[in-house]
Amino acid sequence: MLIAIPESRTVMRAIEIQCASKISFLDASIVAAAEQTECEAIFSEDLNPGQYYAGIPVRNPFAEE
Repeated sequence: MLIAIPESRTVMRAIEIQCASKISFLDASIVAAAEQTECEAIFSEDLNPGQYYAGIPVRNPFAEE
């Protein structure tokens, strides 16, 4: 497990992602933290699976493949 501690630059990046992607600030914060920690994928049932945010693919852990 990896823990991301938000820094001011992470918050600023979340605002950039929110404006560019038209997603909520909370979701953008998750994307920014994933980007900061160099995650390979974001597992979420809220974000659209198959889309990329900040170059990171989104996968729905409950979707059937």
